[in-house]
Amino acid sequence: RWRDAAAQYEHAMPILEKAPGVTEERAGAIASLGQAYVELHQPERALALLVRLERAPGEVPPELRAEFELSLARALWDTGGDRRRAHELATRARADGKAVELVRPGDLAQIELWLANHPIR
Repeated sequence: RWRDAAAQYEHAMPILEKAPGVTEERAGAIASLGQAYVELHQPERALALLVRLERAPGEVPPELRAEFELSLARALWDTGGDRRRAHELATRARADGKAVELVRPGDLAQIELWLANHPIR
């Protein structure tokens, strides 16, 4: 499923990059492609996309913020990046997830599980 999702987003990205006025859609596609790369154990590819999106924080819609932050945290952690920052991002994802009613309870449970399994030492 993640491989298919990544292929679909990879196909859509060039179109979205050129289309005017689709800022939220482009940000959603980048966040989703980054998540797919993390799930496919390609955190380097995810990190490159997600850091680019992080530099434009107003582009990420509130309902995607928690997903984006957790994906970025996972990519940072899995690439051996700044683990304290990764933990901070996941903690912020939890807070953002609780603030948005559209986030499913399973999503919050996933964030809690990640935080529990990735303590800062």
